[in-house]
Amino acid sequence: MTQVPTQTIAKSGFPELGPPNLRDTMRSEWTKLKTLRSTPVTIAIAAVLVIGLSALLAFVIAANQSSETKHGSHPTALSGAPRNSSRESGAGRREPFGPC
Repeated sequence: MTQVPTQTIAKSGFPELGPPNLRDTMRSEWTKLKTLRSTPVTIAIAAVLVIGLSALLAFVIAANQSSETKHGSHPTALSGAPRNSSRESGAGRREPFGPC
């Protein structure tokens, strides 16, 4: 004989469904994001910060590179020390994995 599964009714009058799964959680989070008034403002602030900081960083890097080109310093030189000509020419350079 087959048994019909029974549902347990909670005190609230709704059937107990168990813990929420990923779909339920995503649906509730999407509803929360759509209904909050601060969501568009937060997204706008985040976009302005990302774009602004990227532009600022690009400007600083470009200014630094143009300064190095103008004054003749090498980007890898430490504290403005003169460049080592033997190092630039490859003399005494070792291959990282041995000779090929």
